[in-house]
Amino acid sequence: MQHNIEQLRLPTLDTCAPKEADLRKGAEWIRQRKKEHPGKRVYVHCKGGIGRASTMTLSHLVLNGGRDVEEAVDDIKRLRPVVMREVIEYQCLVNIAQQQKQKTK
Repeated sequence: MQHNIEQLRLPTLDTCAPKEADLRKGAEWIRQRKKEHPGKRVYVHCKGGIGRASTMTLSHLVLNGGRDVEEAVDDIKRLRPVVMREVIEYQCLVNIAQQQKQKTK
């Protein structure tokens, strides 16, 4: 852990949707870090920052923040316009969003 930076690496091929299990693992990892280090930020990164990173960020917002996936992607796009809104159609993210809606009913 150089420079006091923790890392979780979830390899995903470019232009491919992440695995649902990886998104859940990543969201849990983010939740833990934010719990252990209140006020600190978690940096989510992929090479382009338009698909894989946004999918991970959306998973975190849905799983940990109780956010609606469509509203969350619109918020992300306002901050980073290059984000692909189409990621909300990835089956992994559809599954996560549907399961979260079921939990809140």
